[in-house]
Amino acid sequence: MTRTPINKRNNGFALIAALFMIVVLAALGMFAIRLSGSQQQSMNLTVLSARAVAAANSGIEIGANHALLTGNCPGSATWVIDDFTVVVTCRGSQHTVLPPPPSTCVSNICGVYELQATATFSAFGQPNFVSRTAWRTVSNVP
Repeated sequence: MTRTPINKRNNGFALIAALFMIVVLAALGMFAIRLSGSQQQSMNLTVLSARAVAAANSGIEIGANHALLTGNCPGSATWVIDDFTVVVTCRGSQHTVLPPPPSTCVSNICGVYELQATATFSAFGQPNFVSRTAWRTVSNVP
């Protein structure tokens, strides 16, 4: 039986190629995981943004309801709506209406109210921080 001579220079070539392939595949896997995570974070922020808009609009509705029903515009109020802190500020002007008073006015006094509501979730600088602001002008002047 004759032996073929082994070329010492080619020993280990397959091992280096296999290690290179393992490193490349691991890097691709890490890239895919990181990309998936950032897409998930982007989707979470999109949902939180939509919820923040809804919370700000709810704050506007609460402030408008209070202003129109009582005829009084409080300067600022804070509520927690669905884990969002909502700060509502109101500026109003009141107008006396001569008799007969419209049914929408309170004690012959009608008003125009400018409302601003800011809904925030989490703290500034956190990865899930979201803040949205809504503005409305409401009136019970006929």
